[in-house]
Amino acid sequence: MSIKKVIPKAIFPFLKNIKDYINFINHALYDFNRFIKYSSIFKNDSDSVITWLMQDSHRIEKGLSLKNPKKGFGKDVLVRIFKNLQLAKNFDSNRMAESVDYAIFALGLYFNYHKDSLNLIDPKLVEAYHSLENTKNATSSNSEHVSKNITEYFGDYKFDDLCFDRASVRQFDLSKSISKEEIEALIEPVIKTPSVCNRQHCRVKIITEKNLVLDLLKLQNGNRGFTEDIPALAIVTSDISFFVKPEERNQAFVDGGMFAMSLLYSMQNKGFVACPLNWSANIKNDKALYKFNILENKESVIMFIAFGRPLETISFAKSPRKSLKNFYAMYE
Repeated sequence: MSIKKVIPKAIFPFLKNIKDYINFINHALYDFNRFIKYSSIFKNDSDSVITWLMQDSHRIEKGLSLKNPKKGFGKDVLVRIFKNLQLAKNFDSNRMAESVDYAIFALGLYFNYHKDSLNLIDPKLVEAYHSLENTKNATSSNSEHVSKNITEYFGDYKFDDLCFDRASVRQFDLSKSISKEEIEALIEPVIKTPSVCNRQHCRVKIITEKNLVLDLLKLQNGNRGFTEDIPALAIVTSDISFFVKPEERNQAFVDGGMFAMSLLYSMQNKGFVACPLNWSANIKNDKALYKFNILENKESVIMFIAFGRPLETISFAKSPRKSLKNFYAMYE
């Protein structure tokens, strides 16, 4: 006898609610366990050292960009930078190079700002700075404190056109391949996307091998009807080892969402068409994705993006927007 014939129909909605609650708890625990395991909250490894060096160097640089930086600010940050510079020596120098270089650069800015007020800084830290190796040879790509006049800063952008012209396109020219040089040109401007404390934890995996693209798309629930027409797939991720506090549990998705949007705009700007594909995946599919060995376990998926070259005629859904009043509020 079917269980549906035994249980009163009135109970079915209640049972469904119970099932949904259990499913929700399972997914929450899955996310909790991943964050605990792969974030740097309880770690002191190379990922943790890089994270602290990046965010503390940014705090120094940020403090110096204020209108009137307080002399002697950031003492606790200074102590932590020197501590982590020492710890960095325990790890692969090539991997640590960029974050160490950034820290030395930030310290250079800080001590230059305080050259007439070194008495405000712990003498041990002043000595530690002067004893740093390669202090004068930092090669950071951010090797100067930047300022621009208003004309230089804003330039001659046509961002409105980029926003209003971009659409989600599901038809691609399969006869045109995409070179590595084109991919790098596509991604290079995207790395300027803001990230919390300049930690730069977002990544993108580009897949163009047809069978692999098809296998990956089986795990995603929004590509039905045009799966076979997708020539390339971008998987946007966030490295959660760059997070050091429980309060940062959602930051991967905040920064990752901005990174993904920058990538979509860059695709539009470089002559590609694209369609963002959600990664609202269940636990089974999320685990299955890591078995392809494309992602490190410490990476969380933000979204997929199907992309490629356009056909001569580009078709897309109009997707009308709500009126402007639905999107903002002003408090004066």
